[in-house]
Amino acid sequence: MRELLFVCCTPGRKDDTVAIRSLVKFPGQRSLFFEQMSTRHASCYNYVLNQVAKPDQIVVFVRDDTLISDLFVQEKLNQAVDVLGFAVVGVAGASTFNLHENQPATLWNQAPPENLSGAIEYAERGMQCTWRCFGSAPARCVVLDNSFLAVDPRRIGAVRFEERFETHFHMLDFCLTAHFAGLMLGTTNVYVNRKPEDMLANPHFQAAQSIFRSKWRDRLRA
Repeated sequence: MRELLFVCCTPGRKDDTVAIRSLVKFPGQRSLFFEQMSTRHASCYNYVLNQVAKPDQIVVFVRDDTLISDLFVQEKLNQAVDVLGFAVVGVAGASTFNLHENQPATLWNQAPPENLSGAIEYAERGMQCTWRCFGSAPARCVVLDNSFLAVDPRRIGAVRFEERFETHFHMLDFCLTAHFAGLMLGTTNVYVNRKPEDMLANPHFQAAQSIFRSKWRDRLRA
């Protein structure tokens, strides 16, 4: 069974992240944190793929606000990669993706409900948590949620993160690049909990969205 290498970028210290609370519970796996990183997530991820990752590992890029509470995460990812043949694995995704530029935000889950897969628990204010069940998993997808993205170094070849997308859209762009390179993407039922995002108020999101739409407009226009 292949070892997992968890990779996380955070603008602060790793000991202050939600992610570290779950990763310390997997002592048999490796983790690599990039601290004080408010930008340049994509370049850090490429560094891992180019210089750190080994062929006998599965690399898991996880957001710093994501809690992984699944004791069988290693088994599930190994099955997704080595049995189902997925080169890129997430916890939620969509089997179709089109650009809807009339929408204020471009999101992976704007596909019809029947094309969605997976589930995520969102940590709301206080102690309340809300499950968002998108559809059955595992399932083939073309795009995946950015909270948890596992990559098989043996299969991805030259596919890498676009470094113009420093903190937003790098995951979505990576998935589309992998899909159009002929790789298989899909979901698995790993349990994660994360904070919801208010992206529209973030100027970095808006700037990245403009670049993303310009890059993919001709290929993915709805």
